[in-house]
Amino acid sequence: MKNLLFIGSNSDLARDLKVYLNQKDYGLNISGISRAKKSLYVDYCIKNYLSNNFTTLLRNILSNNNIDTVFIFNGSSDENLSKDELINTNLIVPSNIVDICNTFSLKTRRPIKIIFASSVASQFIKKSNYTYGLSKYFVENYLIRTSTSNPYLSYLIYRLGPFNSKLTKNYKKKFAIVGIRLITIGIYRKMFQIDSVYSIPSIWFLINIILNFFPFLKKRL
Repeated sequence: MKNLLFIGSNSDLARDLKVYLNQKDYGLNISGISRAKKSLYVDYCIKNYLSNNFTTLLRNILSNNNIDTVFIFNGSSDENLSKDELINTNLIVPSNIVDICNTFSLKTRRPIKIIFASSVASQFIKKSNYTYGLSKYFVENYLIRTSTSNPYLSYLIYRLGPFNSKLTKNYKKKFAIVGIRLITIGIYRKMFQIDSVYSIPSIWFLINIILNFFPFLKKRL
């Protein structure tokens, strides 16, 4: 892991992770794509992640920057978004990124690891988060299945619990919202692994086990 690409690099989590990695001083080369204008966190601007321009841009970055690790930060649980917007942001865009990376790695025989920022909502799908949670669930499984047929593609999936960010500023949750740095450290500790799925904070892994035995409790979340 040397040359990293953050897609959705202007998100709070992507920004905090970049700062943290630079503090660790591993000599990592981190590039960022976002719809925001260029900044310390954004090297490449894109207006539409579903356009041919994005496909061309991503292929060029993968090739010219010798990218070996792609972080997918794209996603939103914003309740003000329409159903179509939620599906595009949380399902179509990440799946398209997986497809582009998969095709590129097969063609060039260059190993690429995709790190996907998923959500614990993928395991706790209910009426209030149905579109968001199901979208995350589908991308997780699509990434895993795609990697099994490509020896050059590996994955790492983080199921993130609610954390402090712009989107959760006024978000009411029955579980406490943790600080973003706790999530960042959790990502860092596992980011050199491959073909794995982790819950952050880890308490969500235990919660998932409990709910598998007592599914009626899901209604209380």
